[in-house]
Parts: sequence; C-alpha cells; structure tokens
Amino acid sequence: MQNEEEVTLHKVWKYKTFNRLPHMFADGSGIYGVEPFTTLDLREKSTFRYNTHKKRKMRSASYQVRDNAIVMEQFGEQVKFKISRLTADELVLTVHIEIEQGEVDVKGDMVELVYIATILNLPMSRRDLYL
Repeated sequence: MQNEEEVTLHKVWKYKTFNRLPHMFADGSGIYGVEPFTTLDLREKSTFRYNTHKKRKMRSASYQVRDNAIVMEQFGEQVKFKISRLTADELVLTVHIEIEQGEVDVKGDMVELVYIATILNLPMSRRDLYL
C-alpha cells in the first residue's frame, strides 16, 4: 500500500468537481458533453479503471502517460487528460479533445476535472480511523 502522502498518479481518485474552460463554448464546441469519471483507479501503470455516475460498473482501458498527460483511446478517438496539478491528495486533469469528422471539428481543452485521493490509498491502520 502506498503512503497517502506520497505524490503519485498511481492511486485511486474520487471525482470532486469540474470547471468549464472558455474553449468549451467556442465555435459550437459547447454541444459536446463530458461525463466525468466518478472513480479513477490508476494503481496499475497501464490499465485505466473507471466508472461514471450513470455506469457504476468499473470499466477499463489501456493508457499511457506521455508529455504530462494520460492518453487513452475512447470510441476510436484519442483522448488526453492533461495533468494540470498533482499533489498527494489532489489530481486536476484537463480534458483535451481533438475530433475531426466531416463538419464536426472539436479541438482543445474542454473541462478541468478535480479529483481527491480516496481512503483506499491509506494503510490499513490509518483506514480504520475513517471507517
């Protein structure tokens, strides 16, 4: 088990909030919806496990960390989650999308997602304090 005070991406993260970025509404991009992942399990260095509010069952996808971003394929498109801030207890990701399909052209930073480290990362003795 990792120490909860260790600064690492490879933890379990819980969704806290999001902030819309100005590009989200530029040139019709605002019609693109982003449903945030409720839980991010990044403990494995190549498997991105997640769920959403609507789909509670954990799903997985492969990912890589490149150029300070989590990069994964979703629906045949590459999705980047830029790591904007990483501390021992907070992860801020900026969703960066580049979709070009016919007249649809959605590119840029869409939303900023804020996550907090979960209790699952605590050593067993410390976890008991929270249960």
